[in-house]
Amino acid sequence: MSRETGQIKSVSWWHERLSDWLLTNPDKFIYEAAPVFAVSAQWLYIITSSDVFRSYHQARSREVTEKIQDSVSGLAEKTAALAELSIDIITDRLHKSRSVMPVSEVTDIADMAMKRLGMGGAKAPGAPAVNVTLNMVDAGTLAEARAKMVEAHGRPALDAAAQAPLLELTPTGERNGTAG
Repeated sequence: MSRETGQIKSVSWWHERLSDWLLTNPDKFIYEAAPVFAVSAQWLYIITSSDVFRSYHQARSREVTEKIQDSVSGLAEKTAALAELSIDIITDRLHKSRSVMPVSEVTDIADMAMKRLGMGGAKAPGAPAVNVTLNMVDAGTLAEARAKMVEAHGRPALDAAAQAPLLELTPTGERNGTAG
């Protein structure tokens, strides 16, 4: 490490292990690696802030991401091929055995196919019920509230033209701090 710049000069095996630890523990903070590597958190911050380490870690991250994507895409291709082969076998059996296959089996196969296509599953739940209760505020309560606003703020809450009766949006029985 260069004392003048606070940068590491090259990546060592230790830095590679640190990069791998960071990639395999994305839910952890850098300081949590300190006891694993028997160094201080400050040292880890110095290392991970260096240009050389950052460059290596970004390249390693891209490499790991590409391997995962290749693996997942290969798995997706195999799964698609498996599904296609299974459908071909079921279709072939339906064609060959349609006269001897029980209607219940044909119905089960049709239901399964329709569900997979999104056309035969359980119905989507309905919209949730929303209940809104509106209570009118009586003139006395409104006048009392306006007086408290003037007392608290030194001015009316609304100008005189806008002081029409307002709606109260509190549930019935909870007005003025009383319940019931």
